[in-house]
Amino acid sequence: MKNLIALSLFLFFISSSCSSDHTQKISSSQDLQIGQNDNFHERDKVMFESGYDQMRVQEEIMAWQEVDLLYRNTIEGKESSISLTNFKKSVIKDLVFRYDIINVETTDKHELFEFYANEIYNTDNLSLPSCNYLLLSNLSNHWSNQKIVTYANDAIEKGKGQRLKKEKVIRTLSTKEDDLVKFVVKDLKKSLETHDEAIVKLKALAEVSEG
Repeated sequence: MKNLIALSLFLFFISSSCSSDHTQKISSSQDLQIGQNDNFHERDKVMFESGYDQMRVQEEIMAWQEVDLLYRNTIEGKESSISLTNFKKSVIKDLVFRYDIINVETTDKHELFEFYANEIYNTDNLSLPSCNYLLLSNLSNHWSNQKIVTYANDAIEKGKGQRLKKEKVIRTLSTKEDDLVKFVVKDLKKSLETHDEAIVKLKALAEVSEG
């Protein structure tokens, strides 16, 4: 029973996003063990079908171009769903931080940034403020000031809901004494700090662009 509770808490945690690569690997490993759960499988159906759930736990990191191509091929023609949004969130976050696309050497770098900035903006309930800030700040010399403001404000607004969800998870899990849960809470608090820092930067970017 204790293990089942721990796994349930991990699912709850994953749905609110995780911050560290180490935690992502742990949670992905747990995910595979409970893949038969219908609700869970439906929520991450696109992730499973694309094969990305297996790729992200491999020790050898793929080239960012392969992940980018997998993303584009996977989303093509798919209707909006929680499963698709979860897939987008995982892959975009990995591309920005794990694969460091902000600093890649490519001739179409700004097209790449624009594509993923549009993906976040055009997807309901997709909140990635840290990714937003890095993408938009690198597009500030290529987009109009008004467009930067619009996208930044959208990210800020989505971030409000995301913050409330994380706070709720932290309050719920903080009542538990399990060591695994304590690890999750610690990582969530770190994630919340990073979230808040990104929102501050987005507000500053919007103010500069408006000025």
